[in-house]
Amino acid sequence: MRLPLALLLMGLPLPLAAQADRVPETGPTPGAFIPAGYLLLKEVRGHLNGDERGDVVLIVGDRRERIDSIVDDLPPRLLLVLHGTATGFRLAVASATAVYGKLEGGSFGDPLDDLALERNVIVLSHLGGSAWRWRYVHRFRFQQGDYRLIGRAETTFFTGRRCDRLREFRPTTHQDDNYNTGRRYRYEVPEDRCVKRERRETIRVGPLTLLREFVLREDAAAGNR
Repeated sequence: MRLPLALLLMGLPLPLAAQADRVPETGPTPGAFIPAGYLLLKEVRGHLNGDERGDVVLIVGDRRERIDSIVDDLPPRLLLVLHGTATGFRLAVASATAVYGKLEGGSFGDPLDDLALERNVIVLSHLGGSAWRWRYVHRFRFQQGDYRLIGRAETTFFTGRRCDRLREFRPTTHQDDNYNTGRRYRYEVPEDRCVKRERRETIRVGPLTLLREFVLREDAAAGNR
């Protein structure tokens, strides 16, 4: 059985959703889940859902995403989480709102920085800007039967001046929140001094956001809480 991607893109404008192809619910290989007209951008393998079978996370984008191309009508990139089965893989999550597009990184270029698995956690990183840069790192874990946002880090910094002793730019602001533990770590490096001002505190945590409902643009617009 195949699920129309338009059903997965409920929050997107209709013309954009209509460009998407179809993603199968099951397949023998990870490549079988890449829609027609898309290409693989990143792939990581590991164990995510607690069973003995290997799992895979893919990020795919439109085939027109060549390094030297500038196309402003691309459909969204897709983040696909696949659970291993006895006969191949099963689609666990398909998100069209978790990954920035190629042109959303400012003058820095493509903002998709990294996709990694740390133990059983999906770690998605974006980096963009110009002289003033930003970095977002989001962590998702399979818990309570679904993938949930368990951590978020945001860093902003100016690349025009560097503190070599700290290996930091000046100024820099960094905040890392753990939504499972309710702990926050924050530090700042001011523009005029080569010092790191650190602070740890407890934060109130509400229901964890599901990966299938996570919208990166809204998260970035909200900024540090």
